[in-house]
Amino acid sequence: MHSLHITEHDHITFQLYEASTNPMKKKTRRKSFIFLLVIGVFMVSFGLVQKDNFLLYYGLTWTLLVLCFGNIYIKWKHKRHYTKHVKNRLENSSGGFVQVEIGDERIRVIDDASDSSVKLSEVRSVDEIRDIYFIKLSPGQVLVIPKTIPELNKEIEAIIQKFNIPHIQQLDWKW
Repeated sequence: MHSLHITEHDHITFQLYEASTNPMKKKTRRKSFIFLLVIGVFMVSFGLVQKDNFLLYYGLTWTLLVLCFGNIYIKWKHKRHYTKHVKNRLENSSGGFVQVEIGDERIRVIDDASDSSVKLSEVRSVDEIRDIYFIKLSPGQVLVIPKTIPELNKEIEAIIQKFNIPHIQQLDWKW
């Protein structure tokens, strides 16, 4: 049994990782960028048609700002959204201390609210970034396991090998 402290930052990191690797969420971010561009182009066109210099220059400035800083703005907006989401979800929970035990056929997780056990055959994949493992389970849940205990890291690597679980390593990932 290994005792871990899972912080709010670990949960935010998972949300950002999921948002950056999920194709649907990538598509949504791309649509947001295109929408911002379309607004700028619309203002430029409307300014040209109406012969309104203010609207024309405002639209040009808007379009240039979106081209230069649009992706940075969208990343900032999403990070702020996921941070608020995690803070609201974890608002009433205590410390974030959990105990994890990896057995021959099960992963047992004990926290202050529950004692759960998951069959290793229900693990869909293990995503690994520099500091955290994300163990994805078949019902859609995810175990966030920080890489703070070397013995636990070895146990996770062993179950990946033993059960031939898909293992995605993105050790250089950053939001």
